[in-house]
Amino acid sequence: MSGRLILGILLFAAVSVRAEETLFDFAGSFDKSRVKAVDCSVRKAGKLLEINIPANKVAELRFAPEGDVFDFSKYIYLTLDFQNGKDAAEFRVNTSNPRENWEHIGWLKPNERRVFDCLLLRHSKDRADYPHAKDFPGMHGIPDGLMLHWKGVDAKHIKNVLLTMEPAEKSRTLYLRSLKLRRDVVPAKYAEDPKAFFPFIDQYGQYKHGDWPGRITSDDQLNARIVPELADLKAHPGSGEWNRFGGWKQGPKLKATGHFRTEKIDGRWWMVDPEGCLFWSHGVNSVGKGLVPTPFKEREHFFEWLPERDSEFGKFYGSKTEFRYGEANLYRKYGENFRDTYNKLSLVRMKSWGLNTLGGWPNTDLYEMPEDLKLPYTVIVSPKCPQLNEKFPDPYSPQFRESLRSQLGQYSPVVASDPFCIGFFVNNEIDWNKPMGFVGKVLEQEAWCHAKKAFVQSLEKDFPTIGKLNSAWGTDYASWDALLKARKHSHDYKKTIGDYKKFYAALCDQYFRVCREEIDRAAPGKLYLGCRFHGNHKNEFNLVAAGKYVDILSYNVYMNEPEVQMFGVDKPLILTEFNFGALDRGKFFCGLGVAADQRNRGEKYQNYMRVALENPNCVGAHWFMWNNSTTAGRGNGENANCGLIDVADNVFTELIAYFRETGYSLYGQLQVHE
Repeated sequence: MSGRLILGILLFAAVSVRAEETLFDFAGSFDKSRVKAVDCSVRKAGKLLEINIPANKVAELRFAPEGDVFDFSKYIYLTLDFQNGKDAAEFRVNTSNPRENWEHIGWLKPNERRVFDCLLLRHSKDRADYPHAKDFPGMHGIPDGLMLHWKGVDAKHIKNVLLTMEPAEKSRTLYLRSLKLRRDVVPAKYAEDPKAFFPFIDQYGQYKHGDWPGRITSDDQLNARIVPELADLKAHPGSGEWNRFGGWKQGPKLKATGHFRTEKIDGRWWMVDPEGCLFWSHGVNSVGKGLVPTPFKEREHFFEWLPERDSEFGKFYGSKTEFRYGEANLYRKYGENFRDTYNKLSLVRMKSWGLNTLGGWPNTDLYEMPEDLKLPYTVIVSPKCPQLNEKFPDPYSPQFRESLRSQLGQYSPVVASDPFCIGFFVNNEIDWNKPMGFVGKVLEQEAWCHAKKAFVQSLEKDFPTIGKLNSAWGTDYASWDALLKARKHSHDYKKTIGDYKKFYAALCDQYFRVCREEIDRAAPGKLYLGCRFHGNHKNEFNLVAAGKYVDILSYNVYMNEPEVQMFGVDKPLILTEFNFGALDRGKFFCGLGVAADQRNRGEKYQNYMRVALENPNCVGAHWFMWNNSTTAGRGNGENANCGLIDVADNVFTELIAYFRETGYSLYGQLQVHE
């Protein structure tokens, strides 16, 4: 037994599990002073709190604790029990706390009762508050949904709960039954007997101690899903709006070049497909990859089934320390030729679900499928060369160009003349940081660093002598060579701002220029799709440089509604990663996008797409990703409900219904926003 497990047993031998805790229950009396209404009125109506909202008002209800703060730290969900009136309503829930302000969005149908779960993510710095987490290494989310990662609320210090109702054209009424805390952070089975909790992953890679719609318990169940899905796919063959590329068949006809390109028309950017039809890219990442590799080293006790390596399923070990549960399930379901079957099925599914683009990291076998099955696709490459930080290649290094050329060359024989190839991403989520910190780190590199050499050479051009530089910077370098060899630098950064920013801008330009040149060399006519900016790694230097060379700016935007910074650059953009996850299908981690359940995943997807389609620069959005990440956590700990499909190849049908509704009418919606 592992040391971690022994610790868990000692710590939780006497834990009692709380089913739920009521914060406000309007069936009885409640302290009205703890409920503050803004731009609405409230009154008790039987067992409900009636909320009357005037037309065109953003109404707010603020729920205050009895003391200074609420302590939500022992629970997974803050749950609101709604009863709606006769009109549809949109609401938002915020938990005010010192660290992160997470906003949850939901929608109520007319006359609907809805129990809505707001997930309470925790920051990894709070791990000490949850000692049982030590028993689950390599997992961002642990059973039954305690999520410890780089963002999260300070659950011990919730100042208030804010319920906001979005405005509508006419007055309306809705009701609240209660606000509760629900689902203990410690699984009941673990609290009863930590030793008996393990193993907790079954032979299909699912959570062993849970139950949910679609959970697989036998091979017969896997096989029984095939026929109903094929009938569904036949009943929903795809959008009637599309031509063979997924472009707007009945829309304006522009110049056909045999490649995808971009054009601005009446103030809106578009992609144009090889036949000259307008095209909006509705895609998903990692299409056709059902591998779901699960690391098991030093976690063997997690799993009830790891087959012998010389057995029928031994071929699904990805390495000495990984097992591919997802691929084993596809073998069980589709037989010996499962890869070919799954590749073809993946493309049929995409068309049926209203998706017309293979985003980043697709199964490359899909590039060469028969034309009647094919869909437009992207290629992503990541040059291997010396790096300036963990995720930024040195664009001045000859190895950068050489590696980029080599990787592009691997694809160019297939994709250069293929009209279904949209273009290339180079890298993903580079750590651009800020100019001062980034260039400061370049100066700390060794003398052989090509970016450092380029910086020193640029300073030599700007300053006639090293003495002039010393005078400007307040330094005492003996020579230019001494500056190049120095690893530690002590100077007043205020005096270097101009020089640092100038070189940072030059470095950004160098990066994008080399990428552009090599893509044009390998595959003339294909689009350069950028580097997939993320987070706060966008600024007036790298965006401006990108704008000179890329065809489309790419952004990974994990927000409820996509917002992008352009810094005055007028270019088309594509949203290359987003998703929303929930914990109602045997998963422990929602990912970066938070949803209450599978229905709410679909609602939030559709809301995100609405905002994307309204943006005149936006030419596409790609969901991340095709499959859920593994239940026990992949190499980086991710184990999210991020997919359209689970580890047992079950389709999240509630989510797909929203995909179809949006995808089948993409171009009709774009007409509305023109």
